[in-house]
Amino acid sequence: MAIVSSLRVKSTRSTLSFILVVACLGHTSSSDSCELHYLQLPLGYCTARITDDSKQGTAYSWGIPLRVNGVDICATPSTFVSTPLFDSKEVCSESHRGEATLAQCLSRRGNCLDNLGFSRIDKLIGLNKNLEVFNVTIDGETNAQIVFEEDKYITPLAGIITNWENHTNHHFPLSRDSNVLNTLKSSNMIGSKSFATVIASRTAPEQRGTLTIGAWQPNMAGSQMVGYKLNYTETLNGRICPLQVGIQKMDITIGGEVIPLLSASDTKACIEL
Repeated sequence: MAIVSSLRVKSTRSTLSFILVVACLGHTSSSDSCELHYLQLPLGYCTARITDDSKQGTAYSWGIPLRVNGVDICATPSTFVSTPLFDSKEVCSESHRGEATLAQCLSRRGNCLDNLGFSRIDKLIGLNKNLEVFNVTIDGETNAQIVFEEDKYITPLAGIITNWENHTNHHFPLSRDSNVLNTLKSSNMIGSKSFATVIASRTAPEQRGTLTIGAWQPNMAGSQMVGYKLNYTETLNGRICPLQVGIQKMDITIGGEVIPLLSASDTKACIEL
């Protein structure tokens, strides 16, 4: 069936209250619904325990909490990549992090993985059609164990980043060709290749941010859902962008003063999460 995404935005000035995005990727059932067999992860403010030999403590970041090869990290969901991309500890080495402290660098990156043995990029390029416009050097590939819950884990192919430029934290793939969604579906951990996100903010503290993989929750929508067909051949600024929006107005409030950033604009933006 056709791929459908639903979007609901409720905002106060420049502050986002929440976004609910629903995407059923690939073929779904005849009723066009996603089966209720799913994983649900917190999405938002995220902490990860640092176990670096020279530093013990906590990394304060944003994203979804995961355990990868025994290390706690915070990863950003991405509809752009098709495989996980993980930062190694080399990204936060003293020669790379500039004036930032190790704790600051690890928090910005959502913690880093131990130095991993990896092979040259081979299969990864074939799985990620967007890598040619992804301005980050991916140094190698490896099979990384991703633990969602105590008894639920997968070991997909992942890219390893050791270069500190042009990116921040780890990428968790939610594209149509995501090897994570494919593996979860084939392992019967989810009922369909689908996901739903609820991104909360301080203006709605009762609204907990979540990433639901394999299903969605219609009760989380603030009003009637709107259908939007995803076009995976459409691009924006050279990047494949199936979910585009037009920004009509943007303000920022600093100390009670509202400062306009965009007014009567027709600027297009790509929602990649």
